[in-house]
Amino acid sequence: HNGVGKLILKDVAKNHIHPSCIEMKKKGFGLPAENWIKGPVKEFSVESMNKLASRNFINRNYINSMIKGFHKGYIPYTQIWSLVSMEKWFELFIDNKVPLHQESPG
Repeated sequence: HNGVGKLILKDVAKNHIHPSCIEMKKKGFGLPAENWIKGPVKEFSVESMNKLASRNFINRNYINSMIKGFHKGYIPYTQIWSLVSMEKWFELFIDNKVPLHQESPG
């Protein structure tokens, strides 16, 4: 490999893309997950957190304090998203709920 594939790609791209872009180092990009959790997926997140809190082995007070802390700005969105993901994992693998987009033929 040794970058040969990238050399071919760069050679093709040089006629279409500015040289500064071709020589640019790789860099990641962030998703606006915090904005999503506070906006378009807020209801989904709160619903998921409430479902998680209702499980008999989860501390409801802890979950509620996490939600409040997030809205006050001292709990990072990554912790909230981890809890939302945990609930969705429980639904899929423990409760055996099939996601809406993958419903079994009836």
